[in-house]
Amino acid sequence: MTTRAALLALALAAHGDACFRADTGGCADAGYVDWQSSPEACQVACLSMPGCESFEWRGGTLGLCDLCTAPTPGAPKADAVWGPRSCDAADEPGPVAAASEAVAAAHGVCADPDPERDMRDRLEAAARLSAVVKLLVKDELSKADFAAAASQAAALLERADCAPTPCNGGAILWSTLEMLLLALDGDAARAFPHDVDLYLTSRRRTGTRPRTCARPKARSSVASSSRA
Repeated sequence: MTTRAALLALALAAHGDACFRADTGGCADAGYVDWQSSPEACQVACLSMPGCESFEWRGGTLGLCDLCTAPTPGAPKADAVWGPRSCDAADEPGPVAAASEAVAAAHGVCADPDPERDMRDRLEAAARLSAVVKLLVKDELSKADFAAAASQAAALLERADCAPTPCNGGAILWSTLEMLLLALDGDAARAFPHDVDLYLTSRRRTGTRPRTCARPKARSSVASSSRA
C-alpha cells in the first residue's frame, strides 16, 4: 500500500461513514472544489452544488474533491473515496425545510459559538441553503413559499449578541442567510441590518486578532495535472 493509499484509508476509517466506498471513483461533470480535508468535507461541498449527486475525494496535498451528477459509484479507482450527496438521503430536507434548518443552526451559533460543537451540522445547513438560493435565483422555486423562513432569517440577522466566525461555521451561515433574503426580495437593508459584520464587531469588542482555521497552500500550476 502506498503512503497516499494508507492516508486515505486512515481518513476513511476516522470518519467512518458507512455510505463511503474506498478505492472507488466517480466523475467531475458537476465541477470540483479542492482543498477539502476529508471525505465529509467533500460531501458538504457536494451538498451545496445543485445537481451534485455524489463525489470523489482523493485528498493529497491539494485536497482533491470532484463533484458528479451520477448518483451511483463509478469504476474501481485506487486511492479514491466515493460517496453520495447525503448518507441519509431519505432524511434530507426539502428547500423550505432547509431554509428553516439553516436559521435554527444559526441560532445554535448564538447560543453556543464554540467551534468544536456541531460544526459539520452548521456547514451542512449552510450548504443545503446555498443550493436553495441558487434555485431561487434561477426562478426554479416559488419565493412565496419562503416567507416564514425569510422573516425568521431577518430577525436573526438583526441580533447583535451573536458571534459568528469562520471557525464555528457561523460566518458561512450568516452570509448564506443574507443571500437568501437578497434572492427573495433584493432588500439590502433587511439582508444587512448592521453597518459592520458581527465577526468584525466581536473582534473589535474583544481586541482579538482574526483566527485562521485552515490555511490552504497557494494553488500551483500542477493542480490541473494532479487531477488525473
